[in-house]
Amino acid sequence: MLLLDEVTVDMDVVGRLDLLAFFEEECAVRGATILYATHIFDGLGPWLTHLAYIDDGRLTFGAAPACPGPTPAGRAAR
Repeated sequence: MLLLDEVTVDMDVVGRLDLLAFFEEECAVRGATILYATHIFDGLGPWLTHLAYIDDGRLTFGAAPACPGPTPAGRAAR
């Protein structure tokens, strides 16, 4: 299991997409489990399988969205 907290926040777009592709490969080839905490949802769709987020102080679980929006609930950030 790999635990990551905001690991891509200061990366440029190309480096971030390369790292996400690596994560996807590790999950497919090794069966890795990656717990990835982030506020940047762009590019997660290809390998995201489960989603948990905090909404109004409550931990909420959901299926992987087809196209993650700017926030898990798909609404503008407050």
